Amino acid sequence: MSAPIEVDATVSLPVAYGSLRRVLAAALSDHPSVGEAAALAQPAAWNRLFPGTVDQAPDLYDQALTPSERRLHRESEQVYVILNLAARTLVNALRESGQTLLIRNAGAADLVSLRGLMRAREWGRLEGLEDRIQLEGFDVRPEHVAAAFQSRRTEQVATLARRMRLLPPPTTAARVVHAPAALPVDAEGRYLVRVMDASLSPEERVAAAVLAARACFFSSNYEGTFLAAEQALALLESVGESFSAERVRTAWDALDDVRMTSPAVEIDAQSLGGPAELRALLRRCVGVTHVF
Repeated sequence: MSAPIEVDATVSLPVAYGSLRRVLAAALSDHPSVGEAAALAQPAAWNRLFPGTVDQAPDLYDQALTPSERRLHRESEQVYVILNLAARTLVNALRESGQTLLIRNAGAADLVSLRGLMRAREWGRLEGLEDRIQLEGFDVRPEHVAAAFQSRRTEQVATLARRMRLLPPPTTAARVVHAPAALPVDAEGRYLVRVMDASLSPEERVAAAVLAARACFFSSNYEGTFLAAEQALALLESVGESFSAERVRTAWDALDDVRMTSPAVEIDAQSLGGPAELRALLRRCVGVTHVF
């Protein structure tokens, strides 16, 4: 059998699908026709995984607006379609190559990607290919994790490992691993990069945090919401009278991805205000995420 395909799943920021994109790119590098077939079959979902790779692809957000036979909300429907497509494509690529996929530092992957890899193991199990997808290194975590979410991340990683029929991670504190900052490929990534950029003004970082919380809601990226809200709330506690609500709105207008609307979570330019209003909005985002 050919040498295994090895991929490091570590992400620098908890951007949904970040690790999954890296894993798929490695698995498809010698078998691009498998990815081309997936893009042709489901262009809207593929264009969300790899933005800009399918010309004139329909928007998955719009497709998910119609209630599905699964009776899912629009945001859940999007994630369901994307993770299923990614999982199926990964299994098809491994069947084509005959290789094993070894994913290192699995515990430092974004949690949305780990759910997709669990789905791929499930698909592989049905076809006798489960052992083709191996994950190791659940005892690590990425550099940037919201303090309030660390225990939840540990619990979720352990649950995913068990459901994938892999050894559960140790119960000791996870070791931090670092990854080079990846160039963001979607709005969620661009927002989170700005949230963490200490060279930007507090107003721009807070605007980016609210936009990140909105984007993370539609990818079921609870960890990203926690990180964005935590960073913004800390900034709002430290700002003085020079903080400008008008500059927050200006930054919002400059950063907002006009293709995304958000009636389901009621986050738009009208939601913005001064520090007190922004704190309330961010705490509400955290509360909604807790519910999910």
